Amino acid sequence: MARQHTQHSLRSGLQAQSICSQVAIDELLNTAEALCEQSQSWLKIGAGNEARASSKTAITQLLTQLDAGLTRSSSSPPSASLIGGASLSLADVALACVLQPLFSCVLGPRDREAHPAVTDWMNWVAAVPEVAKVLGPLQLNSGEGWVAAPSAAAPAVTAAGGKKKKAAARLAEKEAKAAKFAAKQEAAAAKKAASAQPKEGGDKKAALKAEADAKK
Repeated sequence: MARQHTQHSLRSGLQAQSICSQVAIDELLNTAEALCEQSQSWLKIGAGNEARASSKTAITQLLTQLDAGLTRSSSSPPSASLIGGASLSLADVALACVLQPLFSCVLGPRDREAHPAVTDWMNWVAAVPEVAKVLGPLQLNSGEGWVAAPSAAAPAVTAAGGKKKKAAARLAEKEAKAAKFAAKQEAAAAKKAASAQPKEGGDKKAALKAEADAKK
């Protein structure tokens, strides 16, 4: 849909792209689609470490390409658009929709600093009233970047809670080993005591012999 409508004016009054070729628009939309696909490993739960590592590399490369291709004009926006320095288009809006969750949940401050042109552009696009009505305010991730979404089935425990659980597990294991050792010791003592007692058959033979000797 974005490809079909990029050349038309937005109903809200945003200007359509007029000086950019369809090829450039397609390239931008292809980049948006690639970013959307690669970001799933970080925005959805259940992805493996290998998949996230591969996606991180791909996302970083795409952002680097965008940063290099962004026209940074000394004049005020909307001249500083992503496509050839023209006004904001639906292609820009489509890309902003993809970048918003990355900026809010995945990229940390250092990651955004590494791509200043894209960061400046994203801040500007998010502040455009017509875009802000759809995307809402842009909330930048202030924590460490590239932290995977926590698993819903196994929520992350606090460090203190994790230490307590580990200590309890170690104590239970220690007590189990002590009980097993005590049981072995008790079994060995019982076996030793049983072997020290004379057999019942031997006692009868000794009694009969003593009785016979007494009769002599």
